[in-house]
Amino acid sequence: MTVFFLEILPRLPAGTFVQVHDVCLPFDYPDDMVQRVYSEHYLLAADLLARGSAEHVLLPNALVSNDRELAGVLAPVWDAIGDPRVVRGGSSFWFRVPPRP
Repeated sequence: MTVFFLEILPRLPAGTFVQVHDVCLPFDYPDDMVQRVYSEHYLLAADLLARGSAEHVLLPNALVSNDRELAGVLAPVWDAIGDPRVVRGGSSFWFRVPPRP
């Protein structure tokens, strides 16, 4: 994941949609994920802070899943899926590559 943030992301054109999985921002990793030694969560947070690119955040699934009001907005989508195997929630984080300074 470090290669992605340091070598690939800087080369992507502005406006490119990016999805990073296993990101729980704005929360920390839950206890059951800490032992997995993931790093994308922290690298993404540092990248967002360094670029000041919050306006390019498209869908922070952990936030949406854990906020009662936001989760309620998506409830009709989950209901329409109607498959009990599909978990309501997620830990993927979608953003657009911001313009370079």
